[in-house]
Amino acid sequence: MKCACCNRIITDPVSVSTGFGPVCREKLGLVTVHTKINGKKSYKIARQTTIWDFLA
Repeated sequence: MKCACCNRIITDPVSVSTGFGPVCREKLGLVTVHTKINGKKSYKIARQTTIWDFLA
């Protein structure tokens, strides 16, 4: 899998799950949230709440 930002190959489980490598996540200021779903580790990018979240 490749990073969505720089197109480099990513192998880290967190990077593969989020689609961004660690350097690009840091540069973009993306926050990774670690969760467990059905006993399995899951990672996702936290996002900012926008006005559209309330209007939808």
